[in-house]
Amino acid sequence: MQITDHTMDIDASVRQASPDRTPARRVLEGGAAPDPVEWERLVSIGLPSLALPEALGGVGFGIAEQVAAAQVLGAMCTTIPFTAMMVAANILARSERRNVQELVDRLASGAQIVGALLPADGDGVATLSIKKDQGSNLLSGSIPTAFEAASLDVLLIHIDGEWWAVEAKDAGVEKILTAALDASHRLTSFKFTDVPAVLVGELDLSKVLSLAWTLVAAQASGVAEAALEMAKDYAAIRRQFDQPIGRFQAIKHKLTDMLIQVEAAKSAVQGAVRSASEGIPQAQSARLAKATATAAASRVAAAAIQTHGAIGTTWDLDLHLLMRRAKTCELAFGSPERHLEAIAAELLGDVDEKTRRKRNGASTESIVDLAIDAESKDFIEEFREWLNKNVNSELKSGFRLRDSVQRRAALQAWQGRLADSGWAGIHWPKEYGGRSATFMQQVLYHTEIAVRNLPTLVGNRGLSQIGPTLIAHGTADQKSRFLERTRRADILWASGFSEREAGSDLASLRTRGAIEGDQLVINGHKIWTTSAHFSDFIYVLVRTGPLIPKHEGISCVMVPADSPGLSIRPIRRMTGISDFNECLFENVRVPLANVVGPINSGWQVMRTTLSHEHMTNFLGSQFKQAVTVGRVIDRLRERELQTGRVEAGLRLRVAQAWCNTQILRLHGLRNVVQLAAGEQPGAGGSMLKLFGQEEEQRLWELGVDVLGPDGLSWNMWTRGYLSVRGSTLGGGTSEIHRNKVAERVLGMPRDHNSGD
Repeated sequence: MQITDHTMDIDASVRQASPDRTPARRVLEGGAAPDPVEWERLVSIGLPSLALPEALGGVGFGIAEQVAAAQVLGAMCTTIPFTAMMVAANILARSERRNVQELVDRLASGAQIVGALLPADGDGVATLSIKKDQGSNLLSGSIPTAFEAASLDVLLIHIDGEWWAVEAKDAGVEKILTAALDASHRLTSFKFTDVPAVLVGELDLSKVLSLAWTLVAAQASGVAEAALEMAKDYAAIRRQFDQPIGRFQAIKHKLTDMLIQVEAAKSAVQGAVRSASEGIPQAQSARLAKATATAAASRVAAAAIQTHGAIGTTWDLDLHLLMRRAKTCELAFGSPERHLEAIAAELLGDVDEKTRRKRNGASTESIVDLAIDAESKDFIEEFREWLNKNVNSELKSGFRLRDSVQRRAALQAWQGRLADSGWAGIHWPKEYGGRSATFMQQVLYHTEIAVRNLPTLVGNRGLSQIGPTLIAHGTADQKSRFLERTRRADILWASGFSEREAGSDLASLRTRGAIEGDQLVINGHKIWTTSAHFSDFIYVLVRTGPLIPKHEGISCVMVPADSPGLSIRPIRRMTGISDFNECLFENVRVPLANVVGPINSGWQVMRTTLSHEHMTNFLGSQFKQAVTVGRVIDRLRERELQTGRVEAGLRLRVAQAWCNTQILRLHGLRNVVQLAAGEQPGAGGSMLKLFGQEEEQRLWELGVDVLGPDGLSWNMWTRGYLSVRGSTLGGGTSEIHRNKVAERVLGMPRDHNSGD
């Protein structure tokens, strides 16, 4: 769901009409539901007519605006039956029957509350029938538990593909109310005995349920965001041990984990909106939203209470209102587990290759689900045409050579061929051999490479980090010496940042660079230096100003890997592969001409380096995860066929893995939309690293578990299971990133010793 002027207007209008949770408190204390004051205010802004077309006297807004309203109303624990009312409006809006106008007028004016009668258990099971008697249609039967039905004046009831309107106060309607966890949403049992009914619509029940799941998920998303906001505000002001508790790492990490869940909920709901056809979300996307957002709401509300401590459990604080609403949303229309079971059943069903490829996201369009401008369409079509002509089986066989030296040579030759045609370093300015590609074009480019299962470019570090840094800060001589050879992969780069006592805290590095004449003499060490054993240059951070505050005395220097005094020692990882290295510098002399930017300005130069890393380095990763999920699904299907057993626990984990991969994709889409509009992605950018890399670890472990006894053997899955343990360490540990998110996104106080 892209935020538009309409959704922003809806958000503002609903917040003004329902500014706090006072109505929810009045209902909880025994007041009428819906609260009369809240109802009057919401009717005054036209909320009941939100989903009705203008031709019927409504506002004419679609699912995006309905979701925007639901999110605010969820946050405020609204007392009105919003989901039942919006579902009814959608049914009436799509009806071709002439008799609906009078009912529409009652709904739009707020004179009565018209809502769909939906079983709370989510199955749509009810014993109902219609019989004709002297020209009238009489409804009989029962619904054991109906959601948001206690305050409805007119009930829309589904029977055999048709929707019938019934007056709730008719003598033949017996209604039994039960006390509820959420007083505004009391469960109601109905028994109908020959109640006059009017046929008002034929909207398919499956579509109605998809709409209801999405609207409840949207409310839950609002609840989660509100709970996080309360916890964040409290952590910033509550003091313990003479410090705001928001400075404590335990609280920072808790808040960041809450934010991860809030962002997942928002992305899942937006995904359901994006999937809508004719205003109705697609069922699988709606299930994903329902499972994700409602589970997140309950967890975040509980975590918010924990953050508040004892005061969080008191009646006067609104947190219990949010927790009540969160659990109501979670269990209405089926628990998250039930929706995951349904998703698993669909994923594990017998499917043909075309369906499997679509499910796994095997096309650029399936990943980049965005409106693509004409220039970007021409760009990606040109690249596809070039790939069609230049990629063949002989080329791909070179990428799979067992000999690492030969394989690397094939990869370098491939990048050189791309560079010759302007397809390497596409985000570089045209004057340096790039294409000045827009962010959208970069997304399309990297996704196309991933879709075709082509390898990440061997010179990717040079393209994504070193090249952009030299373009921004390098001298004319440095650009002449390094840029084109970097673009062609004639020069391969390693990054010498981490040290044993300065991992994520780069500002604490101890490797020294002393100026002697026109040279820099380097002493110290670097560790975890990926690919240094076959790189031509190492881009190193050194301390050149030992007496200057730690952020100011750092310089960036390009060190030839074959420099005298530089020892590169491979580090064998747990998989047996040696792609990490320790680099020892003993009086390594490097020309001052190799220093990037002014001496002691390395911290500012590094910002350019790392910003380009985070922007481009993970594009296409969602597709690779989607393919991996697809393989896990196929393997579990094979296992169940072989054993004859349904693996219920593994099915839930597989469904959750598929959902998380979709959420990762939706996070990415939100970022692309914001970046393409010239905005910063905010929390979404941080979520991609934390959520994506932690999910990668869960996914490969699931892959091993799905193998069963074969998971005891040494294979691609067990190798990957060990390998991805480093995912949450490289580029800053997850713990460090949680601190940064808490400080920079949520506004928590910084640690006294934290870096900038």
